[in-house]
Amino acid sequence: MKTERGNDPPRHCMVVHAYYPVGETRVEREAAALVDRGFEVDVICLREADNASRGRHAGVDMYRLPMGRHRGRGLGVQLLEYCAFFLAAAAVVTLRHLRRPYRSVQVHNLPDFLVFCALVPKLTGARVLLDLHDLMPEFFAGRARVPMSHPLVRVLLLQERLACRFADHVITVTDVWRDTLVERGVPPEKVTVVMNVANAATFHRAPPPPVAAPSEAGFTVLYHGTFTHRYGVDLMLEAVAQARRDVPGLRVRLLGAGDLYGALLEQRRRLALEDCVEISDRMIEGPQLPAAIRECDVGVVPNRSDLFTDGLLPTKLLELVAVGRPVIAARTPTIAAYFDDDMVEFFTPGDAVELAAAMRRLAADPERRRSLVENADAFNRKYDWESTAAAYATCVRLPGPTAVAQPDGTGTRRAGTRRAGTLAHRPGGSGSPWRLRLSMSAEDPQWDRFLAMTPGGHHTQASLWGQVKASMGWQVARVIAEEDGEVVAGAQILYRTPLPHLRMGYVARGPVMPHADPGLASFLLEGIERTCRRLSIRHLTVQPAGASEEPPGFLRGRDYLDTTTEVAPRATVLLDVSRDPDELLAAMSPKTRYNIRLSGRKGVRVREGGADDLDTYHRLLRQTATRQGFAPFPRSYFEHMWEVLTPGGHIRLTFAECDGEVLAGQLAIVFGDTVVNKLSVWSGRGGNRRPNEALQWSTIRWAHDHGYRTYDLEGLKLSAARAIIAGERLPDSAEQSVSSYKLGFGGAVVIMPPARVYVTNPALRLGFRQVFPRISGRRAVKAVLKGMRTQTAPQQRKA
Repeated sequence: MKTERGNDPPRHCMVVHAYYPVGETRVEREAAALVDRGFEVDVICLREADNASRGRHAGVDMYRLPMGRHRGRGLGVQLLEYCAFFLAAAAVVTLRHLRRPYRSVQVHNLPDFLVFCALVPKLTGARVLLDLHDLMPEFFAGRARVPMSHPLVRVLLLQERLACRFADHVITVTDVWRDTLVERGVPPEKVTVVMNVANAATFHRAPPPPVAAPSEAGFTVLYHGTFTHRYGVDLMLEAVAQARRDVPGLRVRLLGAGDLYGALLEQRRRLALEDCVEISDRMIEGPQLPAAIRECDVGVVPNRSDLFTDGLLPTKLLELVAVGRPVIAARTPTIAAYFDDDMVEFFTPGDAVELAAAMRRLAADPERRRSLVENADAFNRKYDWESTAAAYATCVRLPGPTAVAQPDGTGTRRAGTRRAGTLAHRPGGSGSPWRLRLSMSAEDPQWDRFLAMTPGGHHTQASLWGQVKASMGWQVARVIAEEDGEVVAGAQILYRTPLPHLRMGYVARGPVMPHADPGLASFLLEGIERTCRRLSIRHLTVQPAGASEEPPGFLRGRDYLDTTTEVAPRATVLLDVSRDPDELLAAMSPKTRYNIRLSGRKGVRVREGGADDLDTYHRLLRQTATRQGFAPFPRSYFEHMWEVLTPGGHIRLTFAECDGEVLAGQLAIVFGDTVVNKLSVWSGRGGNRRPNEALQWSTIRWAHDHGYRTYDLEGLKLSAARAIIAGERLPDSAEQSVSSYKLGFGGAVVIMPPARVYVTNPALRLGFRQVFPRISGRRAVKAVLKGMRTQTAPQQRKA
């Protein structure tokens, strides 16, 4: 078998039971993302009658197998088709891998068992990824209309479990399906969500359609995609037959292909819609699709509801939203989890009457159409293809291929020299797959995108937060590990010099690594330690993220010492705000639920604030600080925070008012899929009206309505958290406290690892190890350390 030179571009193979590129937009986008990042990509796919067996498209080499699809011929024929493709694909993948090894093989379902065609590459060191476009058990159950307990569905569940176990990593399309896979036993860290968001380079926003009435300019409704019963295309024709009298100039375009094509032609004839309904006989290719979307007034996503479609976030919906066209969509659970009534015109799945009514409403109301487009753009801002593609490329790269020095010293790659699924690590050597980057710039968008897309990525690690802390005299150094130009791990250090010759720093909620790889962790920590020595940081406190009281394994065996110092709360309460608000209320304590409702009856109203309200917020903060005995941050700190975080929508300020009086306020930070209760303040008045509960419930609802996943109440007494996890009553110190108040909102109690200290000087490290444990509990020592971390920046003298 030939080896791949260390400086050769990484080789990636995709296997998909579909026609390429026109049959699978997702595969095409992912392949393009890898080509843009220097990969050589092969795609093994089906072959249409008029296609050559080999071809090249947009930098991707295609190997088409001499077989096609046999739609609508029964499950037996489909199974034989799957098996024949599996055998042929396995032979081609194996032969091509033995000639020039693939670094990674990505198999797209359906079927799930297709992943085993990568057996030989996996045994010889390649990374295998299983891309689950659809969950096959739900796909079959929905199509056959049988329950999940059906024997054949159980067989498919077993197939899915074995396929996920075989793969080194699993990719799927929505958080809903990721949660389903995790519930079925797939480790959470093994599953990455790569959504089918549209590429803005192709599906860029168009100018809004003219605001003319339908009688003046006509009204075009579009469906694009597969023609099949579960996608509800036939419902559109029924709805058009009902709505056409009320919508002058109504025109419908059905662009796609599928097993329902003949039935749609017959239905069009029966309903006498030939003059206003166009039905294509093949999928639209390339740039023709965005152009067709731009020509319509409204797009429709008419999915029926079943076990399968309820878990879909349709690609056609995301493409319509990306181009900037209003959408009528069936209210299925997953669509409703990402879009609300201000973003999409909903109708009940399967109800042609409601669909017709939605067409009438939007045809008659151009301002409603414009409003839907503007509001739906929030999805584009949160889930853009650039960030998604970067996260996908990182997933493909981690773990990377083996790099083993050959006897001749060439450093060529050889498969089969290590256990599959681990990373080769040669710190500082030419064979290491990683490179360190030291970033000290105020802004680092690439790092921030990586954090936002990475589980455990926290706003305190973002370059944006570094800019916020700069107003308090902190400097920033980011130690970032990259592979082939993409971020794979890193840590942001905030540091300052509180005393002459004593520079201190800290890493909160870091280092950040999406995959627990010991080699990468060691490589990154060595980079952090070198950076500390280079910047003369004598004392570095590292407080990692995680959900364990134990320090992470990557710190064990290194010179990181115990400390009582904390730079981030050790415990917190996390709410899953993707759940329905009624479920969230039901999970709260009866007292909290009562107080939320009481605040409404008492006339408490919550409003959003702006920059002009920072004076009010700081006044409430000073009142809170006086009552609780802490020193508040200066107003300038919040002004700077507002300036830095507002442009990206990362900050939210709200107030609870009653009878014209502001009773309480809250500052929340929004980052990635999480909203954090950063700092709540209260005047001390109107407590019987429960303004604080009103604020929290308002933010929880806002986070749910805007598609966020987690609400972090930020901070819980460690004793209270330990008691809850152990199933014991709260300690007396936690009763009637802020901790008991937060626990009332339900949610999961999480305890995070303790901090550890790295002292760069070996002699001082020894002294710290011997002396600090004896004096760390003294009040004066705690006060000094806290002052060093929290003092404000010294004022500059005027010239």
